[in-house]
Amino acid sequence: MPMDQTLPCPDCGTAIHFETSALFQGRHYTCPACKADIALAQSGRATFQDAATQLAKLRTQLKKDGGAA
Repeated sequence: MPMDQTLPCPDCGTAIHFETSALFQGRHYTCPACKADIALAQSGRATFQDAATQLAKLRTQLKKDGGAA
C-alpha cells in the first residue's frame, strides 16, 4: 500500500507531496512553489527503507494490541 506523505521544501518550506515507494526507487519531486528538485540520495535509501519498514511493523503491532496507529 503506497504511503502518501509530505515534506517541507528545503529551499522555501512549501509542502511537497511524495509517495514513499517512488522515493525509494529514486524518483525526483519538484517543489510547486520554487521548482527545487528533491530526491533521496542513493546512500540514504537503505536507511530510509529500514525506518519505513519498522514504522509499518509498529503500526501493525499497535492495531493488534488495540491501540491507535
